[in-house]
Amino acid sequence: MKTLSTLIAMLLSFTLSAQERNDNTIIIITEQSYDDAFRTMGRTMVANGFTIDNADRDFGTITTQEVRVGSPRDPVWELKVTALIGDSEIILTGQVRQPGIYEGSDRDSWRPMHLAGRIKMMYKAWQRAVELAEAFPNGEIRYEQR
Repeated sequence: MKTLSTLIAMLLSFTLSAQERNDNTIIIITEQSYDDAFRTMGRTMVANGFTIDNADRDFGTITTQEVRVGSPRDPVWELKVTALIGDSEIILTGQVRQPGIYEGSDRDSWRPMHLAGRIKMMYKAWQRAVELAEAFPNGEIRYEQR
């Protein structure tokens, strides 16, 4: 049992060490063809609770509608994800907002998603996007700041 706990801890530390503070882009490396990757990413989004807002095969983009992140006890924050599908990679970015903030002003309430440990809900939005990337079958995941 202790060996299993140690193994899990090592795997978690490896996964977390691959992510750097202020990363804002998740990249899925895939060997699937463009058409297969486009179709698989759309299906993966839907299977993981996202609703497709727009999918454009010509431009290689899939954008989701906003989903709530966090638990029911947390303040309401929303996340929408955009996937840019290329020949061998899928680039995931996200936008987050707290509904009601900046309403009625000309200031945009959507902010780029990034890994920021001090902002609890931004971190939860980032983790939700990471879970989406991890659900993509047979993909290798990298994280970047762009």
